Parts: sequence; C-alpha cells; structure tokens
Amino acid sequence: MDKEINIGCLDEDLTQKIVDKIHTDNNYFLVIEDGLRKNTLIFFSPSTHDGYENQWDIVPGVTLLVPFFKSGDKRVEYMGEGHSLIWPAYHLDKLSTVKYKGHKLNVPYDYKGWLKHYFGDDWGEENLDWHWSQANNLCQWKGGDKFEK
Repeated sequence: MDKEINIGCLDEDLTQKIVDKIHTDNNYFLVIEDGLRKNTLIFFSPSTHDGYENQWDIVPGVTLLVPFFKSGDKRVEYMGEGHSLIWPAYHLDKLSTVKYKGHKLNVPYDYKGWLKHYFGDDWGEENLDWHWSQANNLCQWKGGDKFEK
C-alpha cells in the first residue's frame, strides 16, 4: 500500500525551472529515470536522502508522478518498462481545484469520470489491495497514437 501523496504533472508544466525550484526548496529529492524524459519520477522526503539501495525501498512523503504528455486526443502517463496509463485528453485538459491540508490543488474537472476510467465502476468502494497494475486504462504504449491493451 502506498503511504505517500501522489501529485500528477502535465508534461508541459514539468520544466527544468520547476525541477530546479523543487531542488532549491527541498534538498531531499531524487530524480529517477530510465533514459526517457517521459517517465521521470521525483521522490522527496527526508528518508530519500541517504542509504537506499533500491529506488522502490524509498518511503517518500510525496511523489511527483511521471508527466502526463499529450499524444493525439490522449494523455499518456508512461510508467516505465512499456507500461502506460492512457487517459482521454479531456480528462486532464480542463481542471478544477480542491483544497487539501491548506494547499490548493488542481484536479480533473470531471473527477468522477477520471476515477471511473482509472478504477472502474466501483471506484467509490474501498479496496486496500488495489494496485495501479490493475488500472482499467493500463496499456502498452507503442509510440505516437499506438496503444495495446
């Protein structure tokens, strides 16, 4: 079970300036990538600073998720090793805001549609065993607008 807060990021918003700002504001972060800009993860919390041997052993406070980049009428969240989560672009092109722990955050305007697309019709039911690998929109991204379930 994940214990961190995940924050998604649109590709066009994750600029080097933003990454540099995160680094300036928080010394405890790590950029992990496999050679493709599209699957950069940024973990940051004091526990990520020293002594990890495997990136998945890190217990971050916050994870800045891989960027959601546009490919035609889709937004692709590249998870690595060929795994992608595919969203209709309209789910992320129009955003609304919520307040969480004193912070104003952007969320999909049609958040119920987003949740249903990701988790399925039973998105409102608690499932502590759920993992992103069970997502309804998990595909193999073949590049461009080519996807395979």
